[in-house]
Amino acid sequence: MQAVVAGRDSVVVLPTGGGKSLCFQAPALCQPGLAVVVSPLISLMKDQVDALGDCGVPAACVNSTLLPGEKRQVAEDIRSGRVKILYLSPERLMTDRTLEFLQGVSVSFFAIDEAHCISEWGHDFRPEYRTLRRLKETFPGVAVHAYTATATHRVRDDVVRELQLANPEILIGSFDRPNLVYRVQPRKELRRQVREVIDRHPDDAGLIYCIRRTDVEELCADLQAAGDAGSRAARIAEGLVADASTRIVYHQDESQVEATRQLLGLSQSESQLISLLSAGVSPSRSR
Repeated sequence: MQAVVAGRDSVVVLPTGGGKSLCFQAPALCQPGLAVVVSPLISLMKDQVDALGDCGVPAACVNSTLLPGEKRQVAEDIRSGRVKILYLSPERLMTDRTLEFLQGVSVSFFAIDEAHCISEWGHDFRPEYRTLRRLKETFPGVAVHAYTATATHRVRDDVVRELQLANPEILIGSFDRPNLVYRVQPRKELRRQVREVIDRHPDDAGLIYCIRRTDVEELCADLQAAGDAGSRAARIAEGLVADASTRIVYHQDESQVEATRQLLGLSQSESQLISLLSAGVSPSRSR
């Protein structure tokens, strides 16, 4: 927060739930002008804007879900100073039209969320993030801050270089999570191994990640056919969230569907989510 207030570029690496959003949201309210936040998913934008609105913070987002009239209203609110935080995708931000619009208002700083997406060494590389290097040229003197929960030393260096950050403050928080338990086992009998996890938490919600959609459907069918807890398995098909690879999952009752959706950026309550099982190895070893 001190780096943001001081106008110094920064790279912040904190675990999920570690307060990354607060690092730019709070300073945005203390400074004149508009803070622009780059976010890769529409669902994440909506969750953040809704949460800020509940707290009385004037925030907005512009994406493909808005009608033309709604976009015009956001623009009017920005010009009049009624919006303090604006969420945009990198693709929308870096259009000539958006850049020209922002040059006509007072931008306090740029916050790049999920900044590891800019790095070829990151596990979620998105070429569109590379266009953000133009921000320093287009808005000289405006600080740029990068936030992520997953950045190795190589990825951090890539983020600094690609965003052309000037002598940035590098802040790395602790990733020790005593409330989490990690287990890695050879995949031998997948169905039996999955059921063992479910049976250990019969009254709790959980998520099962699969590499392919066909794996999701087959595993869900097997669990449903098995009865008991498996009979209450449900799947969340790919495509519910733009740019997200949504995978499935089991849940024990209807109230816990929301818990599964939170991890995919679809809701705001995750307190009931107890277990997460990866049923396959990602092609990216950094994942």
